[in-house]
Amino acid sequence: MMFSWRSGATSAACLLALLVRVVHVAHAGSVEMVDATQQFVKSTESTFDHMVVLEVFGAEETTLHWNDVIAGETITMRLVHTSVDAQTKAGWLGLAISPGGSGSSLDVGSDAMIGLISTKKVLKYNIKTQSEVTPHDDQTLIASNTQITQHAHDDGRHTTVLTFEKKLNDEPDDVPIQAKAKNTFLWAIGDASGVLGMHTERGGVEINFETVANLASKGKEGAGGTSTDDDRVISDGEDIVDIDDTLPVLNPTCPSIEDGYDSMVKLSSGLSLHWSFVNGNKSVTMKAIYDGAGWVAIGVTPNGDMIGAEAVIGLPDEGTVQKYELNDKSTSSITPLEKGQDTLKGTSITQANGKTILKFEKILKESGELEIKAKGETLFMFAVGNTNALSFHKHRGAVRLDLSKCGEDKKKSDTTNLDGLYKQKKMWAAHGFCATVAWAILTPLAISTAWFRTLVPSSWIYIHVFSQVMSFSFTVIAVILAVTAMSLADNPRHFSYSHHWMGLLILILASFQVIGGFLRPSVDRRDPYDPEPEPRKNWYELPTSPRELWHLTHRGLGITLLVAGLWQLNNGLALFMENFRTKDSRSFLYVYIGLFACSLVSLKMWILYDEYKATRGIEAVSLTMTQQSNANQRRGTGTSSTLNMNHSDMQGLVPVQFGNM
Repeated sequence: MMFSWRSGATSAACLLALLVRVVHVAHAGSVEMVDATQQFVKSTESTFDHMVVLEVFGAEETTLHWNDVIAGETITMRLVHTSVDAQTKAGWLGLAISPGGSGSSLDVGSDAMIGLISTKKVLKYNIKTQSEVTPHDDQTLIASNTQITQHAHDDGRHTTVLTFEKKLNDEPDDVPIQAKAKNTFLWAIGDASGVLGMHTERGGVEINFETVANLASKGKEGAGGTSTDDDRVISDGEDIVDIDDTLPVLNPTCPSIEDGYDSMVKLSSGLSLHWSFVNGNKSVTMKAIYDGAGWVAIGVTPNGDMIGAEAVIGLPDEGTVQKYELNDKSTSSITPLEKGQDTLKGTSITQANGKTILKFEKILKESGELEIKAKGETLFMFAVGNTNALSFHKHRGAVRLDLSKCGEDKKKSDTTNLDGLYKQKKMWAAHGFCATVAWAILTPLAISTAWFRTLVPSSWIYIHVFSQVMSFSFTVIAVILAVTAMSLADNPRHFSYSHHWMGLLILILASFQVIGGFLRPSVDRRDPYDPEPEPRKNWYELPTSPRELWHLTHRGLGITLLVAGLWQLNNGLALFMENFRTKDSRSFLYVYIGLFACSLVSLKMWILYDEYKATRGIEAVSLTMTQQSNANQRRGTGTSSTLNMNHSDMQGLVPVQFGNM
């Protein structure tokens, strides 16, 4: 057996890592404490303010995230653990509030929030001794913001997330959380079995929430992080630096997908902003669309921070849109501007179809207010709330934005979307074209020719079959283009949308429809001397022959496919608009469908009217003949009278006599 020094070194490194891991677990009794006040950084979770890294061991990591204390009453925290594989994934996570102490006695008397993956529940426990952990009689965690989840990554890692919101002091017997003093927390990770028992990892962290909030408001982070201006570590006593230079620069897209607006930008995954300059570029009209329910704020900040910003905030429950000053992070410090400064126009805040929409028109440069620049970068801040009433934000951010620009690289924006899922714009456009030809033109044509076959009695079947076959061919091409375009994406995710599954279903059903068309049963042969079969009295009667059964199935499947195809077109246009920042063209589809349907109804009514006139004409002729016959019968009783045999032309004729010859 061959042995190389490289493989030997690798094996030694693995053995050393394993030995370190064993020593690490063996020393779990002594808790290593992390000072979050000195090591906190800005949270990587979009809905949290701050975070601290509790432990890093190779690819395995444990972090703690939290929001600033809300009005001195509640706190939201999140414990995140990422394992290297499925064998080392967490079965439960726990975060305890310790009354104090040292060493292994830290956990005795603690109140712990523990979430079990096996039950998907998060409960509050009391740690009486190291072996006695029991749930509290009163579960006072705020359920709407409390959960435990687990996610598997493509590379085999597993991330477990414990989130909870609680009051600082739930009950008199609980260990309180101090808003303005140091708190000691203990965290623990349970093994993959999911049974609440001995932990595989644990540690401690100390946090002074007030100190962290004050440092963060000044643009500082703890010693474990970096300043928001550069890579230097900020320590106490250093000058505060503005953070505007590090804010992301967003490039607007032109035109906006919203009618009446020139430009747009996506501020976050669920919030987009649309705008146009009005009044000779002295004012701007804006429309913020949030994919959710809650208050919405769009404002200008002097340095990228919330404090000192001026924002337009829409409150759906109150139906108000006003300008506010943000003097602090508490809701009580967010105050409306004076009435003389309330110069907004065209304001509205509405909610429909799961979206919240804020609209307003604002003067760019107003006395005593932060300016929105018509040209050049402006520092914008944005936020959305958990509820419709003004409260702590669910998501916030700040960006640098030049409202006068239209995308730094328009060509790039035409071929790439936000998440990298769709890249081949031309291929997706060809996919949509083929689908449109198939389901908006050829399939309706095939159904229409069958419906109006009396207009073209000798050729309708050829038009019908040709349209069906061509529609199926274009559908196959559309599916091939879609699969190819998806495969060329950075991160292909086949069948990740309902649009994908519906497309597959339509292809399968269309295949049956075409094949079934060529397998149509022949008409039943009938003796010409047999009496005519009675027609079906009601449309819902069951078919009595294979031909009738085929006809019913073929017609029902055809209508179903047409409806599904039109729905698929509408959904596809929405996806194309969302991923490539194009204008919403679904209105053209709606108009086309409406006009086509009106044309069919009008043609059908014309045919019915024409048949009605023909029927009335036949009835009139029949009535005239009947009246003439009745009149003749009244003038005479014999045959000659009935046949008008006394005509003058018949005078002089001698009747033939038959007698003995």
